[in-house]
Amino acid sequence: MKQIEKLYGQSSLSKYKTVIALTILPVVLALYANGVDIMGISPTLTSGIFPIAFTLLSWGIAVQQLVHIRRK
Repeated sequence: MKQIEKLYGQSSLSKYKTVIALTILPVVLALYANGVDIMGISPTLTSGIFPIAFTLLSWGIAVQQLVHIRRK
């Protein structure tokens, strides 16, 4: 594995860990706010301007990072 990383740079998972974290972050926070109730994720993410804005901002930054990684 180390030899492959030397040839191609970072491993695939380490390149995308920021994108994965930004994508999962709003969902994890919604789960935490609802006491790990899976059915409450969607209502929590759409319950007001702050959750909607936070979700869109987080996912927007994730898409921007993904585009940046793919261009390299």
